[in-house]
Amino acid sequence: ASDAEAVTVPDAQAVTVPAAEAVTPAGAEPATGAETDVAAAAGSAEATLAASSRRKARTRNALVGALVVLASLALLLSGVAWWTHYTVLNTDGYLGVVGPLADNPETIEKLSEHIAFEVIAATDLEARTSEALPEGRSFLAEPITGTVDAFIAEQTRQLLSTQEARDLWIDVNRVAHTQVVALLRGESTNAYIEGDQVKLNMLPFVSQVLVRIDSRLPGALGTRFDPPVIAPGTPPEEANTQLSEWLGRPLMEDAGQITILTSEALGPAQTAVKWLDRLVIILPIVTVLLTAAAIWLSRHRRRTIIELGIGVAAA
Repeated sequence: ASDAEAVTVPDAQAVTVPAAEAVTPAGAEPATGAETDVAAAAGSAEATLAASSRRKARTRNALVGALVVLASLALLLSGVAWWTHYTVLNTDGYLGVVGPLADNPETIEKLSEHIAFEVIAATDLEARTSEALPEGRSFLAEPITGTVDAFIAEQTRQLLSTQEARDLWIDVNRVAHTQVVALLRGESTNAYIEGDQVKLNMLPFVSQVLVRIDSRLPGALGTRFDPPVIAPGTPPEEANTQLSEWLGRPLMEDAGQITILTSEALGPAQTAVKWLDRLVIILPIVTVLLTAAAIWLSRHRRRTIIELGIGVAAA
C-alpha cells in the first residue's frame, strides 16, 4: 500500500434549512390566497351565528320567564276581581257575607238598639203617656215610659234572635242589594234614595217589633190593634204612611232608614262597578293568552308548564 496522504476537510459552513411548507396532497392543486380567505370568513360567520343563536336563546328564555310571571300575576288579579265581583255585585255572594251577621251577638245588639230607638221615637210614648195620665200625675210619665222603653228594647233583642228575624234580614238585604246594584250599573234608579243618600229601609223590622209588642201590650203603642206588617221591598214612603196611620201621628221622613251610600260616592262607585264588570271578562282572557304564549315560545315546554303550575299554586 502506498503512503497515506493527508486529507483536508474544509471548515463547516452554516446550513440554512428553508421553512417548512404546506404539504399538498398528491394530485391536489395548492390552495390559493383567495380560498384561504374564504375558509377564514366561513369560520368567522359560523362563530358569529353561534353567538347570535345563544343571544336569541337567552332572549327567548327571558321572554318565556316574563310571560310565566305575567300569566301568574294575571291569574291572581283574575281571582281577586272575580271574588270581589261575586261578593259585591252578586246578590247570592253578598248575602253569603251579610247573612251570617244575623247570628252575630254583637250585630244583634247594635241592630236591636237601633230598631228599639226607632220604635220608641215612632210611638212618642212619653208624650202619649203624659196626655193619658190624670191631671197632676204627668210626672209619672217618665218612669212609666222608661219601663216600657226597656221592655221594647228587650222584646226587640228577643225578636232579632229568632229565625223569623234572620229570614227578614236576608229578605231586606236581598231587596236592597238588587236595587243598589241596578243603580250602580245605571240600569235603574228604583233604589231607596232620599235626598243625596242611598238608604237601607229597616221599617219592616220596626213593624215586626210593633206586632210583637202589641201582642203583649194590646193598644199600648198605637191607636188601633194589629199593626201593619211591612214587607221587604215596600217603598219607604208607603211603609212610612202605613205606620203613621196606625200610630195616629206622622213619622219623620227618614224613620227606619240606614244610610249605605252618599251621592258623593255614587259616581266613583258606578265607575268602579263598570270597570269591575269588564275586568272579570278581560283578565281571564289575558291569562289564557299569556299562558299559551309562554308554552308556545318555550323550547322546554315541560319545564315551562311546571313553572306555570307553581305560579298557579302561588296565586
